Amino acid sequence: MKKLFIIILAVLLCSCGNKHIDPNEAIDSLKNLDSYQVDIKLQIFNSKEIIVHNLREYSIKDKGYRFDIDGLYNLVYANDKVTKKDIKTGRISNEDDDFENFYCYSSLQRYIQLLYTDENIKISTEKISNKDCQVIQLILPGQNRSVASAKLYIDKKNTIPLGISIFDDKGKERIKIEYSNFMPEADIKDKIMNIS
Repeated sequence: MKKLFIIILAVLLCSCGNKHIDPNEAIDSLKNLDSYQVDIKLQIFNSKEIIVHNLREYSIKDKGYRFDIDGLYNLVYANDKVTKKDIKTGRISNEDDDFENFYCYSSLQRYIQLLYTDENIKISTEKISNKDCQVIQLILPGQNRSVASAKLYIDKKNTIPLGISIFDDKGKERIKIEYSNFMPEADIKDKIMNIS
């Protein structure tokens, strides 16, 4: 009887230490964000070189998002338009939605929107840099064969996004996005979207 009690106690203690993580928890956490701020390292791989940009993104749900790019430009995606400001000259221009397209692929907000619409989401887990990550694989809309699909990596322990890898239609990684200093529900004022 004493052995049975010890076995039952051991099983209970082990099961208490293994918190079950709902695979939808990370998705729900992202969908429920009203705002966030994050630092981004954007790497673009082409046949000749690796292009690197450092960005900071500010995002407000249903308002838009803004990038501060390498200390040189502000880029705001809001109200179905893109506005660019050259920090040095103060020059402001309205751009096509496709302008500097690779920046918009850095926006976590774009992937959150896809979580609502992509019916082919695949969820898996991977260990990356000693972190258990939930990996959400998405098909990217549009006809650009260089950016066909993406994998969003989320730390399972605290449901914080770690980065995104974007692949072409042949499965080759074309863009790598690393997130750091992620601040969910950041206190961001609406005026940050107005760079004029």
